[in-house]
Amino acid sequence: MILHEVKRGDLLLTNDPEKVDIDALCDLVAKQYWGPNRLRRTTRRAFENSYTFVLLQGEKMVGCVRVVTDFVTAAYIEDVIVDDSLRGRGIGQWMMREMMTSPDMAEQHRWLLMTADAQTFYEKLGFSAPGHPEWVMEKVIPYPTE
Repeated sequence: MILHEVKRGDLLLTNDPEKVDIDALCDLVAKQYWGPNRLRRTTRRAFENSYTFVLLQGEKMVGCVRVVTDFVTAAYIEDVIVDDSLRGRGIGQWMMREMMTSPDMAEQHRWLLMTADAQTFYEKLGFSAPGHPEWVMEKVIPYPTE
């Protein structure tokens, strides 16, 4: 992994594993509409086994992007979060652009994600509905509840 850090005002976006606070990430995820149904251990394992960028304001974790990837052929974006107090300032788009153009991700062929309500946000970053939706399949198993 190539360390990638970039600043924007008092914010730091970094992929440095030493700066990832898993408990703070679990707290961020729990506040999202998809988070209350996810056990902390599930979120913890997801972040521990993914390529993660965190957004820091001083020492406080205020955002993140989690990516499941092989770094070349496919990347699945999950858990894109910007703290409510920072929304509406273009920080989410900045964070996504920086992550997608970071040295580790620069040769990525296919980016995938799912969203219930942020299509317009992701369209501004070049995302669109799948060109061949008939190729896409899924199997959903509920998260563990205990």
